[in-house]
Amino acid sequence: IAASQDLTITLVGRTFDSASLSASPQIICAGAPVTLTARGYYGAIPYNFIWQGLPQFNGDSVIQVNPAGNKVYSVQVISACPGPGADSITESINVNVNKPPTPVFTSNSPVCSGGQLILSAPSIPGTTYFIENPSAGLGGRYTSTAVFNNVTTAYAGTWSAIATDSNGCSSDMASTTVVINPTISPTVTISSSATNICAGTQVNFTAIASNAGNSPTYQWLLNGNKVGTNSAAYSGSSFANNDAVNCVVSATGPCAGNPDTSNIIVLSVSPV
Repeated sequence: IAASQDLTITLVGRTFDSASLSASPQIICAGAPVTLTARGYYGAIPYNFIWQGLPQFNGDSVIQVNPAGNKVYSVQVISACPGPGADSITESINVNVNKPPTPVFTSNSPVCSGGQLILSAPSIPGTTYFIENPSAGLGGRYTSTAVFNNVTTAYAGTWSAIATDSNGCSSDMASTTVVINPTISPTVTISSSATNICAGTQVNFTAIASNAGNSPTYQWLLNGNKVGTNSAAYSGSSFANNDAVNCVVSATGPCAGNPDTSNIIVLSVSPV
């Protein structure tokens, strides 16, 4: 039987000394998915992967994230067997998120019913805006300004705007409140204390206006000529037979409509 002899085996090669972390894609729109892939080299497999701040992914070499803003991701790659080199290597990568700024969104509100509503956002080359009033089902895509003519009260409420840049990335939503005031279209009727009178008798006239605003104006007319004062009442005693009295009422305010002319009262005047 031959004598036993010692056998020495020498392994020559690299030990665990490098790792990598990649992102696909590395530039995204906010909230879009990104695939992160970690690898180890020249170490003993299987590797273990510890994701900083993402413990739910620990142990996985490939993960998917959805960053809302620029973010640095880091992973610790650990070899299965300790060796003369490093037992773990940490790699990091920056994911850049494109997100347009929230638009400055304004309107010319308040607007009168029947008028023109203008909604505006900054004009930026390559950027469009989705402008809408979701509760009314109004709006669409515009380059910067949305103009609506002959608006009604249906256009009132909250309008929103979201910017989309040339990369297809969208901003946070901006909003503005639009007020549509109804047009004030007055109506007026007049009455008198008498219509059949003797010459020299005083007659009092009263105007009753509706939908004329808080401070309507009154213009009394005698046979088409201006008389009286800016008042809902007019009186006189120098009337002639067949004199005709009426009144024109105008509403006040930015949404005042056309004035209204009252009925005509004709006086029958008998001589004394």
